[in-house]
Order: sequence, then structure tokens, then C-alpha cells
Amino acid sequence: MTTTARTGEPVLSVNDLTLSYSTRGRTVRTLHSVGFDLAAGETLGLVGASGSGKSTTALAVVRMLPDNARIETGRIALRGVPIESFSEKQISALRGSTIGFIPQDPMLSLNPIQPIGRQVEESLKLHTSLDRRERRRRVVELLAESGITQPEMRVRQFPHELSGGMRQRVLIAIAIACEPALIIADEPTSALDVTVQQQILAQLAYLRERHDMAMLMITHDLAVASEQCDRIAVMDGGRIVETGPAAAILENPTATYTRELIAAAPSLSSSTLVTASTGKTPEALVVVDGLRKSYAVKGRTKETFAAVDDVSFTIPRGQTFALVGESGSGKSTTARMVMQLVQPDAGSVVFDGQDLAALRGEALRTSRRGYQLVYQNPYSSLDPRQSVQDILDEPLKIIGFGSAAERRARIAQLLDDVQLPGASATRRPAELSGGQRQRVAIARALAPSPSLIVCDEPVSALDVQVQARILELLVELQQTQGLSYLFISHDLAVVRQIAHRVGVMQSGRLVEEGTVEEIFTAPRDPYTRALLDAIPGLAPPAPTDLPSGLGAR
Repeated sequence: MTTTARTGEPVLSVNDLTLSYSTRGRTVRTLHSVGFDLAAGETLGLVGASGSGKSTTALAVVRMLPDNARIETGRIALRGVPIESFSEKQISALRGSTIGFIPQDPMLSLNPIQPIGRQVEESLKLHTSLDRRERRRRVVELLAESGITQPEMRVRQFPHELSGGMRQRVLIAIAIACEPALIIADEPTSALDVTVQQQILAQLAYLRERHDMAMLMITHDLAVASEQCDRIAVMDGGRIVETGPAAAILENPTATYTRELIAAAPSLSSSTLVTASTGKTPEALVVVDGLRKSYAVKGRTKETFAAVDDVSFTIPRGQTFALVGESGSGKSTTARMVMQLVQPDAGSVVFDGQDLAALRGEALRTSRRGYQLVYQNPYSSLDPRQSVQDILDEPLKIIGFGSAAERRARIAQLLDDVQLPGASATRRPAELSGGQRQRVAIARALAPSPSLIVCDEPVSALDVQVQARILELLVELQQTQGLSYLFISHDLAVVRQIAHRVGVMQSGRLVEEGTVEEIFTAPRDPYTRALLDAIPGLAPPAPTDLPSGLGAR
């Protein structure tokens, strides 16, 4: 990205911002003298690990902090006007009108029982004098401007009827509704596959240029920051440890922490964590043959679409087979059929020599000990009311594992296997970091001593340093316990590090399969090449859905 020199008063100016939380009778300082300026038409990326303070900084600007937060010192100025002492009424008037906010998770941010048109219209209703007819016309324009196809139809749809990329575009439409001077984007693409991510980022860049908006982008993805940001501020421990032009920061970092972040970020040039198999092919643990699954089209009783169409592959013992593809490509449905959570319309899954579809009763329950699942989000996959001890004890009780004392010993071993201290057993998920929670989730999957673990986007919610450590843990467990993995991911750089073989899915079909080396260095299918080309940092964005003649810089 080419940095453009800006003159005049900054849109946003943060100086000497120090913030603390009061918790359990003590004060914890989370921001330490944070400061930066942001000009019109410029994008500043705040990067850093989870807990570094980047989201807290953004939330302080829009005053969306919890009640136990307190700004100790500092100044936050919007177009030269100090706003850190604004009343709630004053700051509410700025949100949506002068400051637009794009949160990370649209399923948490959008109202599931309201049509999206009404949700976009709400900002116009609050902050403009447009009448009802004008608002509704403007809603359609905003959805179109945000890259949503058939906006006249979409206004009547509900969030669950849209894809993840479409929902993210709705959040963008809400944020830009009143043409704000400042957009704050908090991890706006972290849960999206690479091609949709590319389109969303290109759309944001186009909108920023068209409206000359300032943009504060929160991201843990350094490749995204390198493409989208004019400048980068690196945060660690609540402090900005380094700031400067994006290219200079990434090519010649001066802070030790920045160098560590760059080293941890997965890329297609990163060394792989697994060793390519040579010689004799290992025995097959899982054989998937001709899986098909169709669903009825909503409102059309006789029309169906094929979610999975004639998919076949083999997972050898002690190896990792990765399925990659866009949202809706069928990879998660395939994984659910392997796990027997969804029954296929046709085809078979043979696990450890047994056709799972032929098993019933106790035989099926026994077989399920052999394959376990690690979910994407460690923040929602663990029961917040249970201690780690209880979370790990539950699967052991289900399979009838030993006495209470024997289960405690097994839990201690599981915590050691995932490199968590024994004291973690008494903690609840809220007291753990994201990486620690995912280690608990892995320990829970290991509890019944499975041969296969299905990993459904297991690191996509984690920052790059934690991501790297979890991937290393998975490889170590594979080597020490002989585990096989079915690894579902939209992140091809992660897949390259951990997989032995890769299957590429598009529209329910397996369009290409091969070794990591074959897929990443000599892809045969045009779709595979398109996925690789969409990886941030490799090529400039090439949005396919921007208005004609308009592109992103």
C-alpha cells in the first residue's frame, strides 16, 4: 500500500491515554500512555497479541468500555474537540454519525429477529432527518455500496439467511450509513475465508477513499495490516512499542516484540511443522468414499442443493488431512458426516476398519471414543460455569473411566499433555486466555484416548503467537500419541504448516487433492490457484464486486 501524506488537523488524536480496570478490589492498569494521530483518508493498523490493549484502545475512543473501566489520564480528540469527558448522551450522538464501528462477529452484533434492512435503517433514523421513504431508498444504496448483491431483496432477509461475508457487509453498511469521519474496524475479517476476506478488505479500502474517511483497523493479521494500512502501531502490554509506515515496520522492525510477531505469523514461506511421509504409505485410519448430502431449498419443497457431492479421501494413521475452501464449500458438512453428527444421503465412512453407518447401540457409542472434535471458538465451546476439572471429568465419566481418584490422575496427565499447569484445574474458562482455553478444549478431546481428532478451524480465533504455539502442540501430540487429524481451515498458510495432504473443496465437490507440496507449488485446478492468489500479502486485492470502474488501492 502506498502511504499518502496528509496535512491539516487529525480526524482522531489520542495522547497519553492511560486506562485501568477495577476488579476484585484491586486496580489493573491496561493502557499506558498510548498516543497516535489519524488523518482523513488514512488507515492506521493497531496490531498485537490478545491482551495487548488494541481493542481496549478502540473501545476507549467510542466509550464502549465496561463500567469498571476508568480513564486515568489522557486526551481523545475528534476533529480537534476533546471527547474523553463527554456525557453518555454526547458520545452516543457521535456513534453512528461521526464514528462508525465495525465489530468482529456479525452473528453477535446483528439482531437475529429483525430484517437487515431495518437494522441498517436504524442509524439513519437516529442521526438523519430523512423521511421513511428516503431512508428505505438509502438503505438499498448502502447495501449495494457495501458490495451486497440484489440489495432490494436482501433488505427483507434475516441475518441467518446470509453468508458470513454478507453479514459482515451489513455491518459495514451500518457503519458507513451517515458517512462518518472515522471508521473503527475491529478484526473485521478474521473469521472469513481468504477470498471473501479479500473482497471485504477491498470494499473497505474503496469506501475509505470514496468518502475520505479515517480508519482505525484492529487486527492480529500482519499480512492484512501490510496490505490495508498506511501506518502500523504495534502494541504489547498496553503500550505502543513501535509505530511507523507499514512497509518500514514489517520489513525493518526495531522492537523485539515486533520481530517476534512477524516470526510467528504463518505464511506460505514458513517452514512446515510436519515431515513429509516417505517410503511406505501408512495404514488408513479413515476411508471416506462417495459422501453425498443434499438439503431442501427453503420454500421450495421439491428443489434441493448438494452441500456435499461425491467426496472421497483417506486419512492415514498418524497423519493430517486438511480440507480447505470457502464458506459454503461443504468442508464442515463433510467433517460432520465423518463424525456421524450428520447422516449422509449416500457414501460411507470406514473408521478403523468399521463402516460407521452399520454400527448401532453400544458398538456405535464405543466407536465414538475413537474420534473427537475440537471446535473453532474456545470462548464459546467451554461451559463458563464449570471448572477445568469438571470440563475434563465429564467425558471421562461418560465413558466410565475408573474411580474419582483415577479420573483426577488422568486429568492431571491431560493438563500436562497440553502443557497447562496443574493449578489450571480449579479455574473457570473466564480466568484463562484464549490459548489456554483452546488447550483445555484439546485436552477434553484427548480424554477418551481417540485415534482421530477433527479440528474445525481450531486456531482462527487466536492471535499469531498463540496460533503458532497451538499448532506446535498439535504436531507434538501427533508425534507422541500417534494421532490422526482431519483439519478444517480457511487459512492456507496454517494448513501448509500442519498438513501432510490437502483436499480443496468448492461447491460441495473435492476439486483437487494432493500432498502439501503438490497443492501449494503446482496447483492444477483454477479454484485452488484463486485461493492461493487471495492470500493477503501475496497480491493486491482484486475485488470482483465493486462498482464498475472502481478499485482499491
